Formats: sequence, structure tokens, C-alpha cells
Amino acid sequence: MSICERREQQGSILYSILKRCAPCRRGKQLCSCASPSKLMALRAPRPVFQAASRVLAKTLRFVKSVPCFRGLSAEDQLRLVRHSWAPLLVLGMVQDSVDFDMVEVRQPSLLHTILTHNEIREVQDPGVPVSAAEGIKMFLVRCRGLRISVKEYAFLRGTILFSPGKRQLVRSCLE
Repeated sequence: MSICERREQQGSILYSILKRCAPCRRGKQLCSCASPSKLMALRAPRPVFQAASRVLAKTLRFVKSVPCFRGLSAEDQLRLVRHSWAPLLVLGMVQDSVDFDMVEVRQPSLLHTILTHNEIREVQDPGVPVSAAEGIKMFLVRCRGLRISVKEYAFLRGTILFSPGKRQLVRSCLE
């Protein structure tokens, strides 16, 4: 029995209307209700957010201690940090061995969204594509496998902060 067939047997008429999808064809193909772009969310967001905030605080302390960074104007410092905080966060997560578990996010059907649009408006994290979540996890695993030293992490942070990919930003800092 397919997932769609089980769903149709559950619940009320309204439930079956809201969750309706085309039946599976002999189990070889995905149901029409199966989304090709599944979204993922953190299983336990609070500990991950706390760990990430510790990593960001540690990273900002490091960045502020770099002599050439301190020599820049506050505006230029802010620009550099704004343009590099995400890769610096991921690098810090590698160094501090921050790990996270992901779960698939169920998305309501279009009809369900239309019918309940004016009712309870919960602010929910829509999630991230599976490919992005898996890419980050694979990057973390690969970097941990490299056994990077503390000194090498410092060099990597400096490289990310002052990367050549930010030529326009660096030029404006030098002017």
C-alpha cells in the first residue's frame, strides 16, 4: 500500500481533500505528491543555536584581535564581517565539532494553505533544501577528517575574512 493510499484511508472527508494526491503507479515512480525539493529543519534547534552563537562570539573575538582588522575604520570592519560571517561560522563549527541532526519538514498542500491562510499564522522555519543541509554536513565531516591545527584554523579565518573574492570591499577599505 502506498503512502497516498494510507493517507486517503485516514481521517475525515476534509482531511482527505486537503491531503489528496494521485495514487502511486505500481510503486516504481514517486507519487505526484512527493516533492522533488524536500526541505529539512533542525531536529533540536535550541542546542544548535546556542553552539552557533558561542562559535560566532569566539570568531568575533578572534577577528577583533587581528591587528590589521583593528586598523580599519568601524564601517570597513562591519562590511568585512557582514560579508564573511557565514563561512566563518561554518569553519568555527568544524573547529568546535558542532553537529546537528536534521528532519524532513512536511509542507502543507496548496489547498490547505489557502483554506487556513486567515486562521492561525504561525511563524515557522520553512527549512532548507536537502542538498544544502547534506552539503554542510559533508563539508563538516570532510574538514574534521583533515585534522586541521589551531594555527591553521587561524590562517583560514584570516583568509576568509580578507579573501580576494571581496576585491571591491578590500579596495574601498584601502581608499
